[in-house]
Amino acid sequence: MKNILYLIHVPWGWIKQRPHFIAENLSKYYKINVFYKKAYRSNNLVRNKISNDLDNIEIKGIFGLPFEKYNLIQKISSIIIRFQLKKIIDKFDLVWITHPDLFETIKNILPNDIRIIYDCMDDSLEFPYLKSNSALTEKILRNEEELIKKSDIVFASSDYLRCKLIDRYKITKNIYVINNAVSLDKIHSGYDLKIPFYIENKFKKTKIKLSYTGTISRWIDMDILLESLKRFKDITYMFFGPKEINLPKHNRLLYFGPIEHKYIFNIMKQSDALIIPFKLNELVLSVNPVKLYEYIFSGKPSIVIEYGETLKFKNYVYLYKNKDDYFNLIEKLVNNDLPPKRNLEESRNFALNNTWEKRIKGMVNIIEDIF
Repeated sequence: MKNILYLIHVPWGWIKQRPHFIAENLSKYYKINVFYKKAYRSNNLVRNKISNDLDNIEIKGIFGLPFEKYNLIQKISSIIIRFQLKKIIDKFDLVWITHPDLFETIKNILPNDIRIIYDCMDDSLEFPYLKSNSALTEKILRNEEELIKKSDIVFASSDYLRCKLIDRYKITKNIYVINNAVSLDKIHSGYDLKIPFYIENKFKKTKIKLSYTGTISRWIDMDILLESLKRFKDITYMFFGPKEINLPKHNRLLYFGPIEHKYIFNIMKQSDALIIPFKLNELVLSVNPVKLYEYIFSGKPSIVIEYGETLKFKNYVYLYKNKDDYFNLIEKLVNNDLPPKRNLEESRNFALNNTWEKRIKGMVNIIEDIF
């Protein structure tokens, strides 16, 4: 059984995303040792527990320093992290890396015979905090180029992202597209799990509930949401997830913070519609939304911004291109004229064909063919 050092750039307690799901499912095939940078602020974190039936995975936090956006602090933090990993890195057959900065931290301690896998889940150069920091942008650019060249396998989460990597670095090696997916492990026990009282109480007092689950950042189109609140007096937006921006103050725009993944499906079940109200930019265009697979499984009507990656879901969700499209869909919802695009059986079948278990089987096949 291969032994994998699995390095992720988000805390294990962040809302469950691609790295978390992949690590859990890979442990059904390999021994996985997950190392993540410990967070110094806990207000955006939740408890992501590992299932009791997963024996081949260990989760450990590694110590760095806070305020790593400062160059000197980042260098010192890298030294601290490198020291912690240097003592154990020889034990592994593979190192799995989810962000270019992690490669810079460990590249000088990598054994010559260790294999490298880079799982590119986002376009790292397009995050808002980089736009005003050209030095940091250049550093990530250099690190990612070197990481891709050194990697034995590169996975990308979307077709758009794969094309961007090929074009940006002029590489000829094959990059494998492994889209995101849905986790249905023990789903039936969690689907009817009672949600926390403070959430349930708000749901009961709200007429038409539109829910969003995921990270809340600058890519959320707050303008379109606020204008819709003016137009439609019976709708309320419910946000669940870590918050990287301040939300506008409005009595029908409610924020509940991060929640454990086990509550997600019951929250969707009690919602009237689910939304992905993104502003389109290069970061978003590369995203194959994890939440969209979950939305479809719920069987609820979903209102989603249209772009290349969401067009793949057009038979299951309502897509909009502009404000007028969005408001037309909201009006139909208010008038009880926005049924789910597909019946529940069809939606569940879609989810069953797009599980993390199936995605990881594809990854394992590639790994076994190459190694």
